[in-house]
Amino acid sequence: MQYFLWWPIGADSVEEAGRYRRCAAERHELPELTRASLVRLEERSEDTVYLSIRSGDDALCTARQEGRFPIKTLTLAVGDRRPLGVGVGSLALLAALPDAEVERVITGNADRLRSYTAFRPAKLRELVERTRAEGYATNPGMVLQGMMAVGVPVRTGGSQVAGALSIAAIEGRMQPERRAQLVAWLEEEATAIAGRLDTTGGSTAPSAPATPSRP
Repeated sequence: MQYFLWWPIGADSVEEAGRYRRCAAERHELPELTRASLVRLEERSEDTVYLSIRSGDDALCTARQEGRFPIKTLTLAVGDRRPLGVGVGSLALLAALPDAEVERVITGNADRLRSYTAFRPAKLRELVERTRAEGYATNPGMVLQGMMAVGVPVRTGGSQVAGALSIAAIEGRMQPERRAQLVAWLEEEATAIAGRLDTTGGSTAPSAPATPSRP
């Protein structure tokens, strides 16, 4: 399994420094707390599993468990970031935000979204509404033709969103019945991870700074 760990750059105040320390601790803990869940999801599905978190107005891939199925869909590498809403885990994160924050993020990312023709602002708003209505995010070939992915947010007891879990596969492995089963497994593991986060006290899950740096 691949993991991405980062350490934030300096802060300008005691309060900001404290927020960074809490954030760094949680980002360090989250991949470890999700390790067993990502392994179980891959064992059940044989497809590639991803963990993403929010980082400013981006989604950051922090862990990836590669599937055993011969045809892989490795659309994200650990450490990759995309504007919130671009990609299935990223969309799950965006849709979980309050309406005003969704609009602020989409508007703020408008220039960057020009590079993603399938995720222009108007389309992203539609995708957010669909994700909320269906209860999970889908990406039918919008990033890579012939690939499909499903994703769910990880919500802690305080209703904070700590991250998102997703599974990607070729479209032939994403028929409706199997897709429903994958979503059920994702939701099961998201609940388990949230429980572990609540137990360890890592339930606040603030957004990571927008410009992280490696040690």
